[in-house]
Amino acid sequence: FSPEWFDEMGRRYLAHHPPQTWTLAELGASFPEFLESDRPDGGSEPEPAFDFIVDLARFERARTEVFRGPGIEHADLSSLDAIAEAETLDVIFTLAPSLRLLKLRFDVFTYYSQACQSDEARVPQFGEQHVVISRRNYQVQFREIAPWQFEFLQALSQDVTPRSAINHLRDHAEIDISDTTCHHWLRDCIRHGYFLPARNLEGQAVCMPPRENA
Repeated sequence: FSPEWFDEMGRRYLAHHPPQTWTLAELGASFPEFLESDRPDGGSEPEPAFDFIVDLARFERARTEVFRGPGIEHADLSSLDAIAEAETLDVIFTLAPSLRLLKLRFDVFTYYSQACQSDEARVPQFGEQHVVISRRNYQVQFREIAPWQFEFLQALSQDVTPRSAINHLRDHAEIDISDTTCHHWLRDCIRHGYFLPARNLEGQAVCMPPRENA
């Protein structure tokens, strides 16, 4: 894919998606989808190198959205640490607005990390990868996660309890997660700032227990 090809692709994209706002930050919002729909191979015999370009564009767009979008920096998350282990599976965890989940066809995470440090990063081999992009204390963080962890967070994004998510994955994806494994993963997600304050099944915020008088 030559520089001339990229220039032509950019011109076609702007013709189909002209600027709609005063800021250019939103100009590339539809670029990954445009690349997928305007493939030079026509989709008949997919070219792996172009699949990588599409994945890289998706990764870059998600990073931009996390960096520029709303975060959890001013949210009071203390109630998350106070949730008792016995209650963990039966409350509703809301994903942070600054969190993105990506299922990629290439190891874009490693490529991006190498490209940030050197101009000699090599295009990775084909291989599915699951990545979570988040922001904490105004710092964008990238992390590769296991397929079941990805599917579990995807299920939680539907405003269901972890217990319901476990049952859904067991019934529809043949992924069997123990309650203990789920509990540890939820605690890890809390430490990384993946959630907003939790809610109970009635939609009420889960509050910290009252302090005992000394």
